[in-house]
Amino acid sequence: MKIVGIIQARMGSTRLPGKVMKLIEGKPILEHLIERLNKTKNMDSTVIATSNLSKDREIVVFAKKRGIKFFTGSVEDVLSRYYNVAKRDEADIIVRICADSPLADPWEIDKMIEHHIKKKADYTHNKHDKGPPFGTGAEVISFDALERAYLLGKEPCYREHVTLFIKEQPSMFKIEVVDAPKSIRFPSIRLVVDYEEDLKLVREIYKELYKNKRIFKLDEVIKLLNNNPELRKINAHIPNK
Repeated sequence: MKIVGIIQARMGSTRLPGKVMKLIEGKPILEHLIERLNKTKNMDSTVIATSNLSKDREIVVFAKKRGIKFFTGSVEDVLSRYYNVAKRDEADIIVRICADSPLADPWEIDKMIEHHIKKKADYTHNKHDKGPPFGTGAEVISFDALERAYLLGKEPCYREHVTLFIKEQPSMFKIEVVDAPKSIRFPSIRLVVDYEEDLKLVREIYKELYKNKRIFKLDEVIKLLNNNPELRKINAHIPNK
């Protein structure tokens, strides 16, 4: 069984242009995310899926320099990017991660993969009211489910949002929802990087916890925020959506 992590990444964010290459402790957000994903024990490889637009060439150059697998495809049809990567790399299971999530938790991803396999699920996620902080979740998709979504989900909304077709067809797919441990069950906390304030917060977190380039856990982030409530205020005014 081959398990492939696929990161969707682009430079064209309207809210924070070029965000995936913004530096945190001297490294691009995308590099931090890949470092964290490399700590998983269940994923066989990680691929960056970006677009074929010229502005996303910087992501391709980044991937080539660091020997990271990548794929370029349609800017609007993100689902096709995932499907083509999965097919090319002969993936049995795909883990979907967004590039603006530099605090994705590799240990939780491993638990989700194990749950997905144990339950023989089509689709497993932890993005709900008992999930981890906003921007740290992940999705696990079996190739068969991804292929069905690719073939049947023809509407533009399904092409843009990779798992939307699956989520809207619960009778067609076996969907599993995983609760986060209570120590990190804070979905209201915002740890995605969409705005300057988000970036400022994540930079503060890395400044405190990224000692000797150690991959820190989400419960350490929660403790830091609880002990320093002023940090929570940095992006508290931004709604999670």
